[in-house]
Amino acid sequence: MKITFNDIAGYREEKRTLATLATALRKKEEVESAGGKLPKGLFLYGTNGVGKTILAKAFIAESFWPVVEIGYSDMPKGVPFHDYLKSKFCQASAMSHCIVFIDELDKLVGGEEYDLPYSRNDRCAYLLAEINKHVDHAGLFLLFASNSEHLLDPAITRSGRIDIKLHIDLPTTAEREEILRHYCKGKRIDPSMDFTSISRMTKGLTGADLEALVNNAILCSVANGSRPVTSEDILDAYHDQTFEEKEKDCALSPFHEKLLAYHEAGHAAVILINGGQMPYCATLLPRGATRGFVGEEDDGKRIMTVEDVEKRAKASLAGMAAEEVFFGVRTTGSSSDIEHAQRDIRSLIQTYGKYGFQYVDIPQKEGMMAPLLGCSEQKRKAIEETEARVFAEFYEWTKRLILANKGLVRAIAKGLLDFKTLYKENLRDIFKGYKARHSKNGRVHRA
Repeated sequence: MKITFNDIAGYREEKRTLATLATALRKKEEVESAGGKLPKGLFLYGTNGVGKTILAKAFIAESFWPVVEIGYSDMPKGVPFHDYLKSKFCQASAMSHCIVFIDELDKLVGGEEYDLPYSRNDRCAYLLAEINKHVDHAGLFLLFASNSEHLLDPAITRSGRIDIKLHIDLPTTAEREEILRHYCKGKRIDPSMDFTSISRMTKGLTGADLEALVNNAILCSVANGSRPVTSEDILDAYHDQTFEEKEKDCALSPFHEKLLAYHEAGHAAVILINGGQMPYCATLLPRGATRGFVGEEDDGKRIMTVEDVEKRAKASLAGMAAEEVFFGVRTTGSSSDIEHAQRDIRSLIQTYGKYGFQYVDIPQKEGMMAPLLGCSEQKRKAIEETEARVFAEFYEWTKRLILANKGLVRAIAKGLLDFKTLYKENLRDIFKGYKARHSKNGRVHRA
């Protein structure tokens, strides 16, 4: 079955560009009679799974041109590489017009790590020779797709051989929602499925990742009694996909589970009060090396400000602050939180000039006490002293906020202890109830 652009969710701008070019190929005579000429080739590139191949196939289908495909995985065994290329290009040139489609170009002529005969330089030379031999054929159009551009010889994709380059990026938040809805069509999905929230929490996933996510959620729902797929099934599948493994033998004592609950509740409470991105869940369930965590949504509609970086640093310190406020201890579980806060504080000082050091050009490394290179001893000492001071100020501010809103932290921690995982709607209800009971004029207590 032929794939058209209507069968592909998301990528509206990319599809518009490709559709315009496909129309030009389809109306080749009209373009030429108007005094124009067709481009000689199109290069699609982007990370694995973003949809380059399916977009290319839709482009081919909508151009109505015949195609000759050349692929890394289609090479017949025992046939010399140059003979394989020669036969394919001769086949294409024998037609009045034809698209030569090379998928996974980086594997075909890219790095040496691929199990192919001849060296990378030889493979590039053979391909260039065939392109040059046939490039003047008026009806030949080159269509290349590659996961990587830097592995390719620039001579292959230069103008004159490839006139149009189109980067296929990761889907945006809105595109992820569209893709999720597309893959859920015709499947047994609970009507309460929150596609918007799921799209916000899955930043960085490709279309292929989202397809796998939906399928894994279906497997999860079948394992739990063949019920309709819920947002919780998607969330479980997402965490399995993200963290790859669950920690074994991770049972905590009642005291330490309570400590963990208050730690995660501290993070969630500060995010809710201080106006960070809405948490999509808080959980005590371990994933990989993580015993519990709070996941934040990303609506894709915000540009990160300096104030947002400050809020994120303070939220990172909230788990440790909650441990100290409610139990008078600090655990080693805060080590990664401290690193995240230190990294944000260093960027505030060195990159954004927030505390008087205007755009210090110093290599940044993780950790507040990482060595500062490329500046005087006096400036290095001043920067490190400022980092330590800001870290202490942020921590005290966060601790005061938790002290002023202990009831909210307790309510979230209780929910975590009762249910192990609280989803966005649970956190929103807890926060709404707390504000109704304890705030003045609808506003919670600030530090």
